[in-house]
Amino acid sequence: MIEVDALVIQGPTTYCKEVSEYYKDYKQIWSTWNSEPKENLDYLRSLPNVSLVTDDLPVLSTKEKSGSGHGPWCLERALYQWTSTLNGFKLADQKGYDFCPKIRSDFLIDLDAALPKCDPDAFNSLGWHKGSVGYLVDYFYLAKTKDIISMLEGCIALRVPVHAENVMTYCWIAWAEKRNLKYCLDESVYTYSLKHKYTTELFMGEVAKGIWIVDHDQQHDSKNHLHTFTKDNLPDKYPLVYGWGPGV
Repeated sequence: MIEVDALVIQGPTTYCKEVSEYYKDYKQIWSTWNSEPKENLDYLRSLPNVSLVTDDLPVLSTKEKSGSGHGPWCLERALYQWTSTLNGFKLADQKGYDFCPKIRSDFLIDLDAALPKCDPDAFNSLGWHKGSVGYLVDYFYLAKTKDIISMLEGCIALRVPVHAENVMTYCWIAWAEKRNLKYCLDESVYTYSLKHKYTTELFMGEVAKGIWIVDHDQQHDSKNHLHTFTKDNLPDKYPLVYGWGPGV
């Protein structure tokens, strides 16, 4: 089993008390924004097992703001996520941490059940969703710290008006050409989204419907894009495609 050095928990601090308590047995790096409520930031700073990283919200250029449709919305929110996540992993790297799961700040997962299913040489996540062009699910993911930093730097450098999961998946399997994936979700792994009330049962229901893939030996296709598969079970040419969100 992968020995986890700490958790990188990224996002709003709305559920910081519940989430920090749930993961109380782990060192935690919380990465969020200076605009979060002061009482939540002070609470996190008061916890002996928490390191807090904050940054200003990224700002789009005038040209980026004038983009068509939902492009500016997609890009702005993606940059929020990538910038703060990258800063969390940079701190992890400075501390010499080799393996740190990235966990959304509203998400609970039974790490005792999930981590034995992870591969230290792969990008580990909850699966592949077939929405849009298909994409890696990002509630939880785990890979080598330096590889995640490289992936996130690639996401930020692209600055394209595409939903975040599409760009993240592109940077891992196309830009970095790392096609080693492993999934850790099954019925035995407790998960819960405090924000959306999603559960493992709901996720596995998506698997049963063929919408969500948790078998890396299955062809990773999608609802709205015709992929070809000649190298492995991942698309030959994974594209960046503009969309409102991952379900499109």
